[in-house]
Amino acid sequence: MMERLNRTFKHEFVFRHEVNTQADLKALLPAFQHWYNEQRLHSRLEYRTPAAVLADVVAAILS
Repeated sequence: MMERLNRTFKHEFVFRHEVNTQADLKALLPAFQHWYNEQRLHSRLEYRTPAAVLADVVAAILS
C-alpha cells in the first residue's frame, strides 16, 4: 500500500513540480494530502473521496 502511495505522490506531485531540495519536497506534502484525501476519487471507495466516506461513517455513527 505504501509503495502505491509513494508512486502516486511522485507521479502526481513531485514530477509535476520543480523539486530541488528537501524543503521543496516538504512544502508539497500538505497540498498532496489535501488533494489525496479531499479531491482525488478512489476506485476502491466507489469513486468517492476518503473525506466523503469518512463523513458518511461519522454521520451514521452519530445518527
